[in-house]
Amino acid sequence: MFEIGNTLREARLRRSLDIADCEQATKIRAKYLRALEEEQFDVLPAPTYVKGFLRTYAEYLGLDGRLVLDEYESRFEGAGEGPGDFDQAQRTRRRQSSRAGRQHRSETRLLAVAIAIVLVGGLAIWAGFAGDDDHPAPAPAPTAALTAVFTARGGTAAYVEVRERGAAGRRLFANTIASGRSRRFASNQRLWVHVGDGANLRLVVNGRRVGTPAGRREFVITTKGHVERSIGG
Repeated sequence: MFEIGNTLREARLRRSLDIADCEQATKIRAKYLRALEEEQFDVLPAPTYVKGFLRTYAEYLGLDGRLVLDEYESRFEGAGEGPGDFDQAQRTRRRQSSRAGRQHRSETRLLAVAIAIVLVGGLAIWAGFAGDDDHPAPAPAPTAALTAVFTARGGTAAYVEVRERGAAGRRLFANTIASGRSRRFASNQRLWVHVGDGANLRLVVNGRRVGTPAGRREFVITTKGHVERSIGG
């Protein structure tokens, strides 16, 4: 048994996502996503919506949607029935048996994957010793060093322009962000930013909330996540 709401919230935070990001990706209204994370299922229009939204949200966050639905049905469906309801007891036992079977299969798959990883790692080490030193393995592709998420707040839209390196660099975005909406940028380069009014924006850099200068401003976000005033900005 696990807490559905906490499981959803922790999965979202692990991926550094805001509710606005999830709303845009799943097309589920933000208030319903918050209700799922608070287990306030009576906020949603009907149980059918609860199930559909739960599965969609869970799978978007990388969780087992069927497992989350089973937990919801086990805990919240059929509440208030009499203790002698034999059919309900049978359904509950079937769900528990189904969950146990899925858990066993999942553990078996994880064990098989772990064994395969060990075997592949051993073969790679052996190949490294037996291979030609003149042909080293290629370096892995670099990951983004900087992630920045802009969210318009205060009930008004916010204009944002984002470029890599500097004002003359490659443009990533130049448009208005609607109120309550977010835009996410990932880059290995520093980001040059021009905003119509920094007071109307919330900025999260590498998962950390940072302040933005008020008014019409230009500033730079370094690859270490610092906000610095742009020259001439």
